[in-house]
Amino acid sequence: MKNTTKIIVLSALSIFASFIYANNVETFSLTVKIEGLRNSEGMVQFALYNKDDSIPDVQYKKYYRIQTVNINNGSSYTIFNDLPKGRYAVSALHDENMNERIDRGLFYPLKALALQITPL
Repeated sequence: MKNTTKIIVLSALSIFASFIYANNVETFSLTVKIEGLRNSEGMVQFALYNKDDSIPDVQYKKYYRIQTVNINNGSSYTIFNDLPKGRYAVSALHDENMNERIDRGLFYPLKALALQITPL
């Protein structure tokens, strides 16, 4: 009976310790905002990357996280929460026809989206 009690107590302590460790991992948030879009049609798709050689990603298959958000008055923003410390890149697609892909002509995108990145 004593061995069973010890096993239960040790298991409970182990589970409790894992919760404490998980809550102490430092995470960060990244806010990405785009202003001056051509219009407010469609959505903006923000893709976040965390690995070298993952962009360009024309087919949107190599992203770490992706979020699609509305456009209001020619601007849009998103917040990526709970990010571990690291290096990230962001790709933004003004998806006017909401097909979740880059519309291309012969070789190039039909409409380009120029971004200016301003750190806060």
